Order: sequence, then structure tokens, then C-alpha cells
Amino acid sequence: MWDVAQYTRFQTERTRPFIDLVNQITNADPKTVIDLGCGTGEQTATLLGRWPTARILGLDSSPEMLNKAGARAQPGRLDFQFADIATWQPTGPVDIVLSNAALHRLPDHLQLFARLASYLSSGGTLAVQMPNRFRAPSQQAIEDAIAAGPWRDRLHNIGLHRESVLPTESYTRLLLSLGFTVNAWDTTYYHILHGEHASLEWLKGTALRPLLAVLPSNDHPAFLAAAAARLNEAYLKENGTTVFPMQRLFVVATRTE
Repeated sequence: MWDVAQYTRFQTERTRPFIDLVNQITNADPKTVIDLGCGTGEQTATLLGRWPTARILGLDSSPEMLNKAGARAQPGRLDFQFADIATWQPTGPVDIVLSNAALHRLPDHLQLFARLASYLSSGGTLAVQMPNRFRAPSQQAIEDAIAAGPWRDRLHNIGLHRESVLPTESYTRLLLSLGFTVNAWDTTYYHILHGEHASLEWLKGTALRPLLAVLPSNDHPAFLAAAAARLNEAYLKENGTTVFPMQRLFVVATRTE
């Protein structure tokens, strides 16, 4: 289950990559736009201004997120539905398939991206942004916290996704081979976070969520304390602020056939 309040605590920081991704989509007048992993729908709703004549559909597998998104729906223009990205298929060709910070949770990316690309109409665009933090100090801190406690066997290999995100060149070569023009890049955002355990609070809304979901609640305080200690060593706080680098991978590919 998603903790909507925790995830949206850093809404401004999480929105910027979405905007940077959408700004690189050149389709002028799409008829259908799909947002995979739409979350609370706040970012999805901004697409109404970008493409006022399109039908926009946000898909997510979290009832908690969709419950929040439903308040933003405009039937026939902006709708939200439950769907699992791993098995979702559209009923016909789609002009834009967009996914912001969701696909890194799925395996087998070469197969996944090829499948999503196959759903696009002629001139259609696949636009994806994913966090690429899986070899960052934050990931190592989480893994060290797992290994150091009595929960190690229960949490081993849950939600780590270390191998899911491929090098940017891999996505570029795949989509070129499928007949797409490709605009791909990596960016590191340096988030300025505030609070005693700022990096822990950031990760509680994302990377730590699947770990806490399987850990008995009475173990949460000790595990979070172990993670906080290691994260505070990796990301030093100065004058009440923590600089938290977050690397993200972007791919915007348009079918030329």
C-alpha cells in the first residue's frame, strides 16, 4: 500500500522531472495520451493544458493513489483507471505513452519497452523517466541496514530493483532498432531537504515502502533507525539542510514509421 501523504511530502521535487520529460515531447495534437503510474493524478491533470483536445487516461495499481486522483477526473477528457503496467494493453493504437517514475519497479526492460513501443500509432511517442539511484549511496545505506539486522532474511532482495534500470544506451539502441527517433539523457537533481532525517523521509515514500510493507510493524522503528544512521553518514546535514543527489534517466522516442 502507498502512503499518499508521505509520497506527496516532496511534491515539488517529484514534479520537476515530470515537467522536464513532458517538455521534450513534440507531438502537437495527440488524440490519446496514457500516463502509466499516474499516482495521485496531480501531474497527469496538467496535461489537459498541454493537449486540450486529447483524451488523457491515467493508470495506476494503487487504490490509495487512484482514490486521490479521482477528484481530478473530467469524464471523457481526463479519466483514471486501475491497471497493472506489467499486463496492461490498450484497445487500439495510442499517440503518447508516458510514464514518470514507475517503470523502474518492473523487470525485463528490453521486453517491457519493446511491448510499450508496439502500442504506439505512427508518429506516436514513448516518454519515460525513471530514478536511477540503484548504485547511489542511498541504495548502499538501505542494503547495509537490511544486512545488519534480524530482518535480513525477510527483506533480502525485496524491492531493491538493482538490476532493473539498464544503461541509457541500452534503451537508445533498442528503440532505434525498432524504428524510432530517440532523445535520451541522464540528469542529476540536487534536492535541498530539511529536517533531522531528511533523506530517510524522502525514501520512506519510495524505496523503503516495499520493505516496510513486509516487515512487522513492531520492527519498523529499529529498521528505520538503522537506515537513518547510515543515510545520515552518507548525506551529511549542514545548517539544517541535506543535499540529496538524485540521478534520473529520460527517454523520449517517436515512431518514424
